[in-house]
Amino acid sequence: MASIEQIRAVVEKYVGLVGSGSADDIVALFAKDAVLEDPVGTDPRIGLDAIREFYQVIENLDRSSELVTVRVAGHGAAFVFRLVTLDG
Repeated sequence: MASIEQIRAVVEKYVGLVGSGSADDIVALFAKDAVLEDPVGTDPRIGLDAIREFYQVIENLDRSSELVTVRVAGHGAAFVFRLVTLDG
């Protein structure tokens, strides 16, 4: 099982990539059979191609991100982050 520090490092990397990385960079953090439901309650995006499509929407935006808080328990994490996008 991953340590608290390893899980937190992945969360920090994810938040950083959402703020400045490519869709491919972000997708590289996901397992091949990953499912993304964002926002909660919407139809899930299943698989890397569907997840990549989701992140391509922000890929060319001028943006930044900030991790607000993260809590790690067992092999999972819950976190809040801020994503700011600017009109280009």
